[in-house]
Amino acid sequence: MTTALYVVGVVLILAGVVSIAWADVFSRIGWPGLLVPGPLAGAPIAESVREPDWRRAAKIGVGTLIGFVLGTAVKYAPAVILPGLALALDLP
Repeated sequence: MTTALYVVGVVLILAGVVSIAWADVFSRIGWPGLLVPGPLAGAPIAESVREPDWRRAAKIGVGTLIGFVLGTAVKYAPAVILPGLALALDLP
């Protein structure tokens, strides 16, 4: 259920960005900005353009993914731990 809501949210955000870009005739947001879905794909693509070594680009992509996952875990850990502590300690 949560994954489905996430996918719907991402699609709605992308649709909003595309409609804003379309209304502005793609003068501020171009097709590359719409086609490259964030740093997970952008980092290895940019590295492969700069240096055509695919192994290095793949390492950068994996590093970006690991950093993204760890950063997300660090951001969401307090949101899970603090309510859990409040429920466990029965705080009012």
